[in-house]
Amino acid sequence: MSTVPEAFVVGDKRRLQQLFGNLIDNAIKYTREGSVRITSQRNGNWVSVRVDDTGMGISKGGTR
Repeated sequence: MSTVPEAFVVGDKRRLQQLFGNLIDNAIKYTREGSVRITSQRNGNWVSVRVDDTGMGISKGGTR
């Protein structure tokens, strides 16, 4: 796998903006101290995007 400097995605632009906006917004909102890191990797024809943070996380029940 390698770092992906640019990737093209086929999909609904508004939904993709909503998806990434929500993920990044939540990571920032619930990480009062620490860091938020966004990475991407290519594996063949697939690209994965990962949002990691040092925030409080989500409980198993799905509520904070």
